Amino acid sequence: MIKRREKWLLHLWFIIMLFPIRADASESILTASLSWDFFFKETQVIHLQRPVCASPLESDHDKQSLLFGGLSSPELPMISVQSDVALGKMDRFAHYESAQEEEVYFPPFIEKGLGDWILSALVVLCFAAVLLIIGWSGLYCFHRLSSLSLIVLTLAVSWFLVALYRNSEINEQKYLVSSTLVKLRSQLENSINSNITLLKGLLAHIQLNPYLTQAEFEQIAKKLIDGNPNIRNIAAAPDLVIRMLYPFEENQQAINLDYRRLPDQLPAVLKAKEQNQIILAGPVKLVQGGLGLIGRLAVHTENELGQQEFWGLVSSVIHAEAVYQAAGLYDPAVGLKLAIRGKDGTGSKGEVFFGDPSVFNEQAVIMNISVPGGSWQIGAIPIDGWASEIKPVWIISLLGLINIILIVVFYRIHKNYKEEQERNKQYISHLAYHDSLTGLSNRAQFMDALKREIAYAKRNHTIIAVLMLDLDYFKQINDTLGHLEGDRLLKEVAQRLRSRVRKEDLVARLGGDEFAILQRNLRSLDDASILSQKLIEIVSQPYIINQAKVQVGASIGIAHWQPGLSTEIDLLEQADTALYKSKDKGRGCFTFHTSEMTNEIRRRLALHQDLKEALNADNLFLVYQPKINTVNKQIMGVEALLRWNHPTQGFISPAEFIPIAETHGMMHRLGFRILEQACATMNRLHNQGIDLGVMSVNISPLQLDGDKFQERLIDLLNTYSLSGDVLELELTERIMVEPRTNIDQVLNGLAQQGIKFSLDDFGTGYSSLLRLKHWPFHQLKIAQEFVRDMLIDSNDQEIVKATIALAKNLELEVIAEGVEKNEQLAFLQQHGCYLVQGYLLAYPMTETDLLLWLKEYS
Repeated sequence: MIKRREKWLLHLWFIIMLFPIRADASESILTASLSWDFFFKETQVIHLQRPVCASPLESDHDKQSLLFGGLSSPELPMISVQSDVALGKMDRFAHYESAQEEEVYFPPFIEKGLGDWILSALVVLCFAAVLLIIGWSGLYCFHRLSSLSLIVLTLAVSWFLVALYRNSEINEQKYLVSSTLVKLRSQLENSINSNITLLKGLLAHIQLNPYLTQAEFEQIAKKLIDGNPNIRNIAAAPDLVIRMLYPFEENQQAINLDYRRLPDQLPAVLKAKEQNQIILAGPVKLVQGGLGLIGRLAVHTENELGQQEFWGLVSSVIHAEAVYQAAGLYDPAVGLKLAIRGKDGTGSKGEVFFGDPSVFNEQAVIMNISVPGGSWQIGAIPIDGWASEIKPVWIISLLGLINIILIVVFYRIHKNYKEEQERNKQYISHLAYHDSLTGLSNRAQFMDALKREIAYAKRNHTIIAVLMLDLDYFKQINDTLGHLEGDRLLKEVAQRLRSRVRKEDLVARLGGDEFAILQRNLRSLDDASILSQKLIEIVSQPYIINQAKVQVGASIGIAHWQPGLSTEIDLLEQADTALYKSKDKGRGCFTFHTSEMTNEIRRRLALHQDLKEALNADNLFLVYQPKINTVNKQIMGVEALLRWNHPTQGFISPAEFIPIAETHGMMHRLGFRILEQACATMNRLHNQGIDLGVMSVNISPLQLDGDKFQERLIDLLNTYSLSGDVLELELTERIMVEPRTNIDQVLNGLAQQGIKFSLDDFGTGYSSLLRLKHWPFHQLKIAQEFVRDMLIDSNDQEIVKATIALAKNLELEVIAEGVEKNEQLAFLQQHGCYLVQGYLLAYPMTETDLLLWLKEYS
């Protein structure tokens, strides 16, 4: 006869053991622990297919139910996310990326199909039946089984269940490591790409001018990398030998370095040459010292037969440690022990070059890092290691006593964890295809969406358009207020753009202050025009950033898809070309791409090359137009005007070739050549006893950015024995639209030497009266556009009279240019403008003709 005490213990044991086996077997711990997958399923590599753009999942098939599994698997299985694309249910507005698959090592979970659930249910039923048979048989047959043995069995099962839950905590720890690692990977990829994409800009310059000199190379490189402390140098290696380098002083050991003599770098060099794309090598020990990441890009130029031939390589050396720092690898808040392998982009087969190599042997979470031309692998474990297994006997005993409580609360914990896991997966997917600053789509998602939309347009004959939007004067705000405030401004701009587009349109940030909008299913191209105007208006409204009121503008280029003529890459390039046309037109506007733009670009490229040759051959010359006081007929000075007599096209207007010089970095050299010729002419006239008053020379705002402009100009005056008061610099209103950071210092410094300043073409642009008041201008020049039509256009008349009145009130001289008729002269004199310049009095003349004219005029 069983003792009553043993009978109650046996009943209590049945209650404890049967509690997990409830109706909801699919959610129970015991079901998971006894799953066929748990005991026999090996670690496998499963691919994560990430959606290209955010869209709701349409079926439960997309929302995978994941359970815990695996107590001590030596490897880390991965999560498989099946999208609607894989199921053949593709909606054109719910784009998924089916071709690109990425391996992401997540904590082990069990993915159960219908057969697995049936098998688990059978195991549970069998286990319950066995417990009933053993228990009730024990009342009659195994009455000698002591209560102590039942308690031991209960504790053993309890330990097993709790150990399983403990293992799920380890898996959660690994999932958190994965989430952190995704952020680090994204930051590392962004840091690398942002530092080497400048090579494309350098490539374009070299293709335009394969015979680039070191000085010209320095000018281009300086613009590309100044303000970026992560870039150590940028170099060009014609025929695989480094000939040009910037900065030179810190890296001169690399000059004349032949890549073919560097066996450790030669494979990466040859790879860049063969693949014709940016290839990242390193980290490598640099000849000039230190570690660096080297991005290389092959350059092919067109020979006289129109064939492409290999020119050499351009490269950018990045501070490896600076890249790691910018990506947050040294941030103590990360709390991870990290290692990176795959030197020279060799992925898992490459050597470890960052961190402790042992990380990869400690069940690390591993992710691929995409780098140009290859990949790295980053591994991570918690800095204190993974949580240990439960071994102490006292914990086992305690868990046995609270077995019922653990089982009751586990269901809720398990459910919360699954919900958190689903949110984490969605967040990781979001990071891969969205801009981390603004939350907009990034370039990768935009290009994939554009490619799919073009395919849809081909089938359904719909109209799509791409809008490229660039912020005007953002750089000045970023430099003035700082990058943190600049980021806040970009977030505000992103919100305004989203507020003006339709739900089916896609807005992306391509980088910096450049945005792109994909318009789908347009009724006509007028829809693109209407949206562009709305975007310009909303972006141009003032912003309040850190209690400061700032304002930017927007320029937009538009390209629409044409069957058989445009790929997604072509469409983006066409929109980019139209964008730069908008900037040339004065900014704050939108422009549609046309075939003429392509022809114009080709003409500008040809003129750039011809201008470069003309500058080298000294084929540009100056003419001089007198400025006359019409009251006493005295010559007050002459204006030096640049002329170019093209060998095949004849005289080309400065309005056409000066912008080309500014765009291609030739303005510093060209502007100084003009100043030198003007000073030489003035010196020769003085030696002949001829006093022309003041020599006026037009200056581009870009020249004031040049190093030591003030010092070079004063040295030039001293060379030709000229005082500063014989020179007048004419600046257009662009200097007020695009103010330089050191403009006050430069202008005031030159003014102290006696040099005068005239504001040219006043009224044709945007003038700040505050700057006009405080900058050392002594003269306003009325633009010839107003003088030409002032006799027939009342608006022009009022502008001319207002300019004269403003100059008088500010105690400035006023001069009118473009005077060609006596009636125009009479009108100007009537309203108080007596200094004039124009064909009515004298044409622009060469120095020889000017001497003859002076004799006749006197």
